[in-house]
Amino acid sequence: MNHRTLAPLLLLTLAACSRPQEPRPRDTDTTPPETGTPPITTETGHTGTTDTASTGVTGDTGPTTVEIDCATDVPAAPLSTQPIIGGRAYHDVIFDTTGLVLGSNGNGITWADYYGNSGLLVPGTGLVQGLGRLLDGDFVAASDSTDSLFRFTAAGGVANIIGNSGAYSVLVGHDGMIYTANYDAVERIDPVTGVRTELLAPNNFQPKSINWNRDYTKLFMATGFGNGNVYAIDIDPVTLDPVGQGYVFATNVGAGTYHDCLTVDYCDNVYVCDFSSQKMYRITPAGVVSTYIDFPNGMYAHGVEWGSGVGGFRVDAMYISQPYNGNAIAEVVVGIPGRDWDGTNWTPPGP
Repeated sequence: MNHRTLAPLLLLTLAACSRPQEPRPRDTDTTPPETGTPPITTETGHTGTTDTASTGVTGDTGPTTVEIDCATDVPAAPLSTQPIIGGRAYHDVIFDTTGLVLGSNGNGITWADYYGNSGLLVPGTGLVQGLGRLLDGDFVAASDSTDSLFRFTAAGGVANIIGNSGAYSVLVGHDGMIYTANYDAVERIDPVTGVRTELLAPNNFQPKSINWNRDYTKLFMATGFGNGNVYAIDIDPVTLDPVGQGYVFATNVGAGTYHDCLTVDYCDNVYVCDFSSQKMYRITPAGVVSTYIDFPNGMYAHGVEWGSGVGGFRVDAMYISQPYNGNAIAEVVVGIPGRDWDGTNWTPPGP
């Protein structure tokens, strides 16, 4: 494994408030990277083949099938890791369409490219949890400082969506709606009107980190103050409404005290970050749990996003936030793309 070690920071445990609170970094990095305007780039990412289930094409050669055998082509461990120089993210990261990764440095929204350039996009936002990209090209963020959801633009403009959101995890569905988990419920929020709809309010666990499977027939839910269980509920793939009741999908996913991230790969393996054990676990579609990463001190992932395939960022890599390592961002190459891979910007590893 190609590790470029980052210097760890110590953890700081805070007292619990009205909703579950996690330990914060001892020294949250509030100093932005070099200020400046995000560069305009025409970088289109790495040339690669496409999945015929998608609409992409390869250069001049036309459609080409990429076959991923999920029984044999999923590496057991990360292929490599490295820091994203200048990248900053407390909880989550999100990618724009030009080859930049965005995150929170604890004070504002910052940007970084793959090659070491970085800057401040939106100052004064305070601590931000989940991030998402709206279908109109704007972004949505869950503010921990003001307990609100707000949108921001690629030019740095800001507008409030709703207050009193309590949101930790933020997703944007194919319907353009925002989906959040706030420890009490999973909600759908209209980014234009701010109308919110409660989809699920379980009484036996606290939904904290959420994500869909590849075909949008399941919603996975990891917990805050849980017992090591990860839950799932069947959903309608068109309306994204729950169908039936939630159920236990996997057990012994750490101790479950703060499941800080949950993501899904192209083969429907689920990845969950567990604060209590400082590990990331991988869960197969059949519910079999294994340790995927045992993080060294300070390197724990608080959030995760699959790469965009643009500007050097790889579609077969996770980009993780490391709040206890100065709000750093690291690349973890998995070897297959994420669940929403569109068939472009990736060539499978050779034999």
